[in-house]
Parts: sequence; C-alpha cells; structure tokens
Amino acid sequence: MYKVHKNYWLRLSETNSNDEDHKRHLDKSDSSFETLRVIREVMSDYYKTATQFIIIYKAKSKIPGLLLEIKNFVPLKAAEYKNLVLYEDIKKAANDDEAKLNENYKFYSKKFDEIYTEMKLKFKIY
Repeated sequence: MYKVHKNYWLRLSETNSNDEDHKRHLDKSDSSFETLRVIREVMSDYYKTATQFIIIYKAKSKIPGLLLEIKNFVPLKAAEYKNLVLYEDIKKAANDDEAKLNENYKFYSKKFDEIYTEMKLKFKIY
C-alpha cells in the first residue's frame, strides 16, 4: 500500500540520511497520487453504472444508500512513525499499519458486493 510505503521510506531517510531511501519515498508518494487518481476514476464510472441501473429499471433498492455510504467513507490514514528510530521498529510498525489499513479498505469490497447482490436480486442480472 503506497501510503504506508511512502511514510516508511520517509522515516528511514530521516533516521539514516540515505538519499536512496528519500528517492524511494518520493517514488511511493508519486505512486500514491496516481493510485488515488485511478481509484477516483473507477469509482466515478461505477457510480454512473449503478445510477443507470436504478433509472433504467425504475426499481426501489438500497443501492443509493450503499453508494452514499461509499461516498462518505473516510479510510484511515497511514501512520508517520515519527517516534521510531530503529529499522526493526519502523519495519514492524509499517507492516502492522499496512495490515490495519488493508482491513479498513475491505469496507469498499463489502459495499460493492452488497450492490452487486442487490442488482442481481432486483434487476435479475447475472
């Protein structure tokens, strides 16, 4: 997960003054922004598709509420590891942070699965 990796490399570069670690931080930062751009684009397309299903089939469903939940969801931020100095501690904190964020992001999968199930049931798609 890029947002964890960028903070990990930044902290390593701060603790050991390694230019290579700082370059990796910048690279992960760029990758993080690119990933966010792609996610926003895909989410926009998904919203359009789900909204079209609702309009075309004129069926009452829980999809608008699920889309609103997705829109209002605020994922956790990555930790910054400011109080850590030792490589082993930074590495462990980054691994723990990444696991926590991955669990947090499962929210999206759960909601998309609920929308898909609703479409199958209400709109008889397969």
